[in-house]
Amino acid sequence: MLYKRCNCPEHKCKHPWHYEFRHEGRQYRKSTRTANRVLAERIESRRHTKVLDGKDVEDAPKITLKEHIKAYVEHTAKTNTTAYKDQAVLDRFAAIAGADRLLSDISAFQVERWKLARAESVSRATVNRELNIVRGLFSRAVEWNRLGSAPTVSVKPFRVDGARLRVCSPEEIQTLLAGLTGDLKLLAKVTLESLLRLSEALNLRASDIGASWVEVRRKGGKVQRVPITPELRTELLERAHKSSGYVFGKGWSGKPPMQQAVSVAYTRAIRALGLKGISHHVFRHTGATLMVQSGVSLRALQVIGGWSSLRMVERYAHVDDAELQRAVRQNHERTLERTEGSSEGAKSEIGGSGK
Repeated sequence: MLYKRCNCPEHKCKHPWHYEFRHEGRQYRKSTRTANRVLAERIESRRHTKVLDGKDVEDAPKITLKEHIKAYVEHTAKTNTTAYKDQAVLDRFAAIAGADRLLSDISAFQVERWKLARAESVSRATVNRELNIVRGLFSRAVEWNRLGSAPTVSVKPFRVDGARLRVCSPEEIQTLLAGLTGDLKLLAKVTLESLLRLSEALNLRASDIGASWVEVRRKGGKVQRVPITPELRTELLERAHKSSGYVFGKGWSGKPPMQQAVSVAYTRAIRALGLKGISHHVFRHTGATLMVQSGVSLRALQVIGGWSSLRMVERYAHVDDAELQRAVRQNHERTLERTEGSSEGAKSEIGGSGK
């Protein structure tokens, strides 16, 4: 609805028109800054359309990308144990998109340009993981009413369906468990057996350990019980720090080491064993693959590993040549049994009709 705040005759008035409308309980009103009624109607219509489409940013604060990144990283540092990665990824994004550019001026074009530039130096799978961090940045901007819609909505990740996961061979597993010592060995066993991520394992406390399970805080804050073996339970309780209760607590404070420090320690230890391409996260891939090969259902694997969808779990459903041969052989034998049974029945019918 258009209106004026003055009492002047409409045909002589030079005061601007104002508009006002309501949507989902919220009132929108503003000056069109024009005395032309036709132009004022167009301005009101454009604003109305943006509100209906969820793209209204006229009331959003004028904040730069750099300022929003700072606030976002401070927020994730309180809830996300891997928040240290966000700063490095978003700094590289800001360098290409423009750190001093207004947040509302960032479009899908800048995101695509960053994605293509990043793919020249790292793998596409890595770019996809970093794209999730950029998506989180803009999703939070929408949630905080700093944007009407996220520019990453139309940006698609690279297709990497053919990428192979690094999985340890039985020989490599033996070498690792025989060569690793102390906390590195225990962390490897925790992930190989129960698929815990490094951050989840480091945050374990004695109070989180039950009779046959451990309580793990997943990404997003959800707490879930993950089964463990009695042998692993005993090792974890014996390792727990006396004062803090952290299983992998160190020093007088009993706090666990930083995830980055543990990752570096793994890199050095595995390199000393003469192995290549193995990190702690490879233990998670290996444990999941071994479960599938042992006949564990994908649904059970999803629950144990804490994956959000079965599509993520399907990456571990590898099949080897022996399994393929066994499947074909089983069908051959079953088909042969049915064929022979049908032949014997046919012979008996023929013999009976001859009598």
